[in-house]
Amino acid sequence: MDSEQTNLEKKGCIYLITCLENGKTYIGQYAYENPNGRYTRHCAPNQKDTCIFHRALWKYGKDAFRLETLGVFPRSSLNNMEAYYAEQFQSYMWDTNKAADIPGGYNMMLCGQMNRQGMKHTPEALAKMSACVKGRKHSEETKRKISESNKGKKIAPEASAKTAAKLRGRKLSPEMCAKLSAAQKGIKRSYEARANISAGLKGKIVSDEARANMSKARTGMKLSAEALAARKARPPTEKQIAQRKKAAEAMQKRLAEMKENGESKKPRVKNPPTEKQIAWRLKAAEIMRQRRKEKLQAEKELSSE
Repeated sequence: MDSEQTNLEKKGCIYLITCLENGKTYIGQYAYENPNGRYTRHCAPNQKDTCIFHRALWKYGKDAFRLETLGVFPRSSLNNMEAYYAEQFQSYMWDTNKAADIPGGYNMMLCGQMNRQGMKHTPEALAKMSACVKGRKHSEETKRKISESNKGKKIAPEASAKTAAKLRGRKLSPEMCAKLSAAQKGIKRSYEARANISAGLKGKIVSDEARANMSKARTGMKLSAEALAARKARPPTEKQIAQRKKAAEAMQKRLAEMKENGESKKPRVKNPPTEKQIAWRLKAAEIMRQRRKEKLQAEKELSSE
């Protein structure tokens, strides 16, 4: 009985962390009355990329945040109080409203649910999180940082196979295809980029099934008049110009050698017919003989009459 009473009397706290740079808040609970230990764990290096709050801690620095204790409560009440304070301080990431001057917060999941393993968000929460990030565009500096952080990273074969299996058989909607097509139009890749793409595709073996699918997709495809005109008006690339120049020089060199040696241009040797061509020619000859025979027979009948 004494042990049960002791457990009931144990208390924890609800704490508030405020970013002094942007005014965003974070609400959390801790099983002890002093939240300093929990704040230290938030700032640990192994927590750097686990959520947006920890990324903000490493972005602005520990000194840019203020820690406050909102209240001390029995541990059994911590979930309810955490949910209450999260609503009061509007600390969820989807609470951001610039028009109403509400900075929002760093809480990514509904507060008041201590055991979040296996937890699934409600459709309302998912809709709020989706609306929060829609229309958000990264700045040029952020794009550069993302690009630098991804350089040199290699995806494991298991991860690539898992992603490919997930996307296999997926069909994009006509609207999405139109958006992707519009996004790619006008993009001009540099010679270096094209060389990298070419090097990445060299040695790649395409399966017979993939070849059949590509052939089926292109069967009956006709280029528009605009596409044909653009292809004809397209100037040759530097690589094509160099290849043509090299071929012309080789031909001139060969003709000069033949002229010095008194050689004449050799006639082009035709390739021997294939078995299919031979069979077709024999069949055509048989049909012609049959027609001649029928014609002669008809002429004899007319002359006899």
